[in-house]
Amino acid sequence: MSSPVESTTADRIRTTIPAWGMSLVLHLAIMLTIALVTTAPMVSRGLEESVREGGIVLVQSDAATREDRYFTEADQPQNELAKPQENVAPPTPQVQPSEAATDALDELLPEQPNNAALAPAVFGQPLSAFKGAGKALGGSQAAQEAEAAAVASERAALDALIPQGPTTKVSIFGSAKAEGRTFTFVVDRSASMGEDGLGMLGVAQTQLEAAVAGLGPTHRFQIVAYNQRPTYLGPKQMTPATEENKKLVKQFFLTLGAYGSTEHEIALVTALAAQPDVIFLLTDGGDPYLHAGQIRRLWELARGKTSIHCIQFGAGPPLAEAADWMKRLAEGTGGSYTYVDVNR
Repeated sequence: MSSPVESTTADRIRTTIPAWGMSLVLHLAIMLTIALVTTAPMVSRGLEESVREGGIVLVQSDAATREDRYFTEADQPQNELAKPQENVAPPTPQVQPSEAATDALDELLPEQPNNAALAPAVFGQPLSAFKGAGKALGGSQAAQEAEAAAVASERAALDALIPQGPTTKVSIFGSAKAEGRTFTFVVDRSASMGEDGLGMLGVAQTQLEAAVAGLGPTHRFQIVAYNQRPTYLGPKQMTPATEENKKLVKQFFLTLGAYGSTEHEIALVTALAAQPDVIFLLTDGGDPYLHAGQIRRLWELARGKTSIHCIQFGAGPPLAEAADWMKRLAEGTGGSYTYVDVNR
């Protein structure tokens, strides 16, 4: 039971504060309490999210239960990760060659030195280091010997193409004697050299048969007959001067006809390609004449190795323009110039 004083105080408060004010205060207090209670977990969860590591969430569907399973990559069993995915093509099997095929390939490939132990010295080197097989492979003795053997083999193959033995001297139509082991005869077969012209094609045949007959078995020769294009005696390479090949000269001239125009430069470039020791050029030297630039080019192709001996045909005094370029060509290669008057 309260005292009279307490009752009087309570009555005074109720009289001073109305009922709706008390209700407002009560509701504000309740709302503040609820806000504090609900905000504290959210802040806590926010702190946890800020330090939580990211990951990949995997989903696995069960066709039987029609349920989805969610788990991280760490939670997935190793056997599950190892399962191949659907619609992914299996790796293509590597087909190894049969032993018989490998053996057949080894027979076709040239034998190479075994440089397997030297491989670490090659990989990783700059391109500037590759200035020779021996240096590229670390300067090893085996690499140097392999390279020396390869060089010796190539030199032997080149030497086999170069005629060996004594030289011989050849002269046709009274020209100066030209010395060498390989000879190419370049014969003009244009219309001006035939029977309707100077009639020298048949005479050239006789001279060449005699010249080739004097060559030995270690010598080689070639005949290039030309008008607007060249024709060869057999292959373009130099032909060994065997008795059988010498007989081909007559047969070759029997297939030739004198007709067409004249292209001196093409015939001479073709003859120089085989780099013979001596070239005999038989022509009337008619138009088109070779100009200075063409002559310089032929000098360069001769490389100081091939001498060109020019024999000009004509009726009466030599044609000055033809004689001029033929003399210059001969002099620049160490050859000679001869004029043949068909009227004598």
